[in-house]
Amino acid sequence: YSVRIMANILIDEDNQIEIFRYENVVSRILELSHYSSNTIQEAVVAILSFLLSNKLNLDRTRDRFDIIEALVSLLGSGNPVVQEDALVSLQVICLDTKIQENFGGQKGALATLIRVMTNSSTDLNILLSCSCLLAILCKNEVIKILLSEEENGLNMFVYGLKIEEPQIKENIALSFRLMTEDSDNQVLFGKHSEILRTVFEIISHFISQEDSVNITDKCLYELLSGLHNISSFKGALSSTFSNIISEIGFEILIKVTRISSTEIQNITIQLFYQLSKQSSIRKDFISMGGPLLDAFYELLFNKQTNSIETICRIIHSLASEKSICI
Repeated sequence: YSVRIMANILIDEDNQIEIFRYENVVSRILELSHYSSNTIQEAVVAILSFLLSNKLNLDRTRDRFDIIEALVSLLGSGNPVVQEDALVSLQVICLDTKIQENFGGQKGALATLIRVMTNSSTDLNILLSCSCLLAILCKNEVIKILLSEEENGLNMFVYGLKIEEPQIKENIALSFRLMTEDSDNQVLFGKHSEILRTVFEIISHFISQEDSVNITDKCLYELLSGLHNISSFKGALSSTFSNIISEIGFEILIKVTRISSTEIQNITIQLFYQLSKQSSIRKDFISMGGPLLDAFYELLFNKQTNSIETICRIIHSLASEKSICI
């Protein structure tokens, strides 16, 4: 009851500031986050929500690992009400770059997020909040490295992309694009067959209009951008990436060029340009032959396309090889 009374008291903004004069009170509240009682957990997470909604308190608690630890503990509680409130608070405080790194440095924090995301019994609303938090965290360079090193860190992207809820799929696609901006992750994602096949499967569904209601234009753009990032790796691309591009990628990407969205057309052309520079993939431009050249030809005369220079670069790059030139 005392915790619930405290939660009611802290609805008042002045009291939210006043409570930080009593360090032992805040510490005691944080300790209670580890209790298994649903009633206590719900009251504690409400208190933390009130405290962290106050910008003055956010400044005072910037370096406090104990608050992050408490929220992570509540996230792993299995109680949907508690998890939802904990995720809302984490999204608020993780907008701060320093706190993002604190979250990544908190033992078990990323592992808890991954576990909740990949749990088949997790409520859809919780998954949506998790995907929002993930998209925030993946903007941080440190988190990108830590996340890829976590067990099941990459598998989480496969699981998330297969969820039918459009906003969750879009958030995971955004995180995919952000993660692949890191050169080490370009290698890791480029070797992960299941992620790549899942990405092309979603793109294929969008084109064929199968379940396309579950795939937004933004989601498609983020996935193509992620593929573009992987193909931009300075060294040689993995055989896994090259083989999947050859097996299913080219055929799907040619169809993407016919989508009316200028933004999607442009990123697809940029992706083709990166692929045309890779010796392990150049041979496949020959095998695609007519359909690929037809796609480029259509784009050259499409008034909506503003990537004509890039298309010309692709043709110039390919024509430097005699067999393609013929």
